[in-house]
Amino acid sequence: MYVKFSVQTSDRNIFACVVLYFVGHQIRFWKKPWGVAVTTDNKVLVTDAGAGPSEGCVAVFGVDGKFMSYVATGLSMPRGIAASIMGQVFVCDQEDRCVYVFDAHKNFSLVKVLKRDAAGKYLFTSPLHVTVARNLDIVVSDSGNIIKTFTSTFQLKATYQSPFLDSEFWGVCTDPQGHVYVADWKYGIHVLSSTSNLEFGGLLKNRDAVRILEPSAVAFHSQTGQLLIGSSTAQIFTAKLY
Repeated sequence: MYVKFSVQTSDRNIFACVVLYFVGHQIRFWKKPWGVAVTTDNKVLVTDAGAGPSEGCVAVFGVDGKFMSYVATGLSMPRGIAASIMGQVFVCDQEDRCVYVFDAHKNFSLVKVLKRDAAGKYLFTSPLHVTVARNLDIVVSDSGNIIKTFTSTFQLKATYQSPFLDSEFWGVCTDPQGHVYVADWKYGIHVLSSTSNLEFGGLLKNRDAVRILEPSAVAFHSQTGQLLIGSSTAQIFTAKLY
């Protein structure tokens, strides 16, 4: 897939200011922060893996950076987090090999744990990142080179395994058309056809066949139709998709 890349220095500075603002107001709070999501009512949710066993948590902040409450504490190793328009919050726990589902409309009560199938086998090996598509499909990045999608009723829908043996999957997101974008530290951005079948459509490149190296985070901006890509170079790239 060919797109136009550009570096958004101003966006990068804005994001940096947000990070510093939260860190500055909660300098003793953070131990190993990992994921962030925003609910429909503008609550900022942050996962923190903690400094030791069972010290992981999911914290709730206002947009002003003030701590409000916890979604959960005592987690083993919380990683990626996502919030759906229906008020569900999904949290990957890498060590417990599961995805927790909380209900923001019910004081973040735990409503589901995606961990084993009907036969008792683990659904995940090492879940790291999660996103929710417009059709409410749940997309999970697992074990560094596997993507799995689940229906809104938590049934396994499709599985994608990278064609590259040494892939390192990081962030994952979807666009309104259902395409899935996966940040692969080794190879760039994987473009998958849809959450229904997860067919590999190639790596994201610009017209000069240049791909972004060492991407770690990816998000879709619905108002601009742009893909935002964070890389290890401390830059945020935008890819105009439409």
